[in-house]
Order: sequence, then C-alpha cells, then structure tokens
Amino acid sequence: MIRDGLRFTVRDFSFEPGAAYRYRVSVIDESGERVLFETGEVRTPAAALALRQNHPNPFNPTTTIEYYVPARCAVSLEVYDTAGRRIARLVNDVQEAGWHSAEWSGRDDAGRTVASGVYFSSVRAGKEIITKKMVLLR
Repeated sequence: MIRDGLRFTVRDFSFEPGAAYRYRVSVIDESGERVLFETGEVRTPAAALALRQNHPNPFNPTTTIEYYVPARCAVSLEVYDTAGRRIARLVNDVQEAGWHSAEWSGRDDAGRTVASGVYFSSVRAGKEIITKKMVLLR
C-alpha cells in the first residue's frame, strides 16, 4: 500500500481462515500518536480440511495427530491397520472450526496394545476424508 509517498507492507501470520480483519497504521512522533489510515475489511479465504503428519513419527508409545476443521460439523478421527480394519476411534463428535489434536497411545478400542507396524490416521469432516501413514515401533 502506498500513501503520501510512503510504502506500507503488513504481514499477519496470526490470522484465522475465513475471518475478517481491519488494520490500522499509526505513527508516533514528538506530538504523540496519530492514525495514518485504517483499511477496509479484509476477509481471509476459508481453509479446507487438513491433517498434519503425526508427531513424532515413527513413535513409541504415543503420537499426536493434528487436524483443521473448516466449519462446525461432525468429525471422526480413526486409526486403521494396513488391512483396512479400524483399530481405534479417537474422535467422534461435532467440533467447531479450527485446529484440533488427539493423542493415540498405540492401543485399540478395547485398550489392547497393538503390534509394531504401519497404521493410518484418517480424519473425516462432513463429506471430506484425509488419510496419513504413521509408523509404530515398539
């Protein structure tokens, strides 16, 4: 943005997808603080469903799975083995938009410890599904 021969650049890394913001540029000099200008409403685009790689990976005995939900909806986060069998359901609830996380302890829904190997975390929100591979090393 250029005003009165001055150039202004703003980088905001703390925004939420789908939100609206206004930015105000002020100057402070010997006579005090004054507003140079304020932007109109700036709307950020909504983000899509996202599933981050679990961490740590490989893991033993627990790992954290983070995911982004773009709007309030029913969400499930499940763990599957390589044969496609559901091993554990970590989340099965309506959740608000935003980042969420769950921890998997390497146990099935009955509480039994599962074997070392490759597993898949799968998040479903609305009609979207994302799956990532993770490795459990005992």
